[in-house]
Amino acid sequence: MPTINVNPGESIQAAINAAIDGDTIVLAAGTFVGDVTVNKAVTIVGANQGIDGTGVRGPESIIQGTVTVTQATGTVAFDGVQVLNTSDNLTTFKGIVVSGGADVTVENSRFFRPDRTATMQTMRSICRPAPPAPS
Repeated sequence: MPTINVNPGESIQAAINAAIDGDTIVLAAGTFVGDVTVNKAVTIVGANQGIDGTGVRGPESIIQGTVTVTQATGTVAFDGVQVLNTSDNLTTFKGIVVSGGADVTVENSRFFRPDRTATMQTMRSICRPAPPAPS
């Protein structure tokens, strides 16, 4: 499957828009500012792909914004990224929001709020949307 490389200063959203189902989007180490909507079955890997969130890690691929997975069919995967919480105390931090239609796998990733080191969370999970309610 094709690989799309994204460097700091470039848009993750533009890479997703250019991708097709099955593509891998590789984020270089650095900070990527902006919310992202994933509507395709893609894999997004960061500089710490395959390295446990609690392990010794190198510079991070940081997504500074909310990631929303919506309308994708198939599996959307995240591996080795850090999602930075920039919300204030009045706003709920959502990190990765799954609004339906895809299986989502998050591995070797961190969710971090810089002013509260105690809220650092590491994640290895598989999320599947709830089945639709009976009609």
